Amino acid sequence: MKLPAGQYPVTIVVRKASSYLPEAQEFYRLCDRKLEINPNDELVLTFMNERLVGAVRLCLEYEVFVLRSMQVHSDFQGKGEVNSDDLDIH
Repeated sequence: MKLPAGQYPVTIVVRKASSYLPEAQEFYRLCDRKLEINPNDELVLTFMNERLVGAVRLCLEYEVFVLRSMQVHSDFQGKGEVNSDDLDIH
């Protein structure tokens, strides 16, 4: 089932992990991912209707950001495309 564009507002935030550490840790736990999030990591979080539905964790290693984890909540995997008009990026 595809999600109709414009019907599900999506917000993307990019923050230091320390800003969303409890929420991110709980999200990964709910997705059965066991990992330690460093407060200095960068997080790219995706919210749909104020619900955290996706997370990307970037770690700075030797002055280069490295993708260390990417997770989409199982309720939203394979459900269609997000139209760029739906995005509210902070």
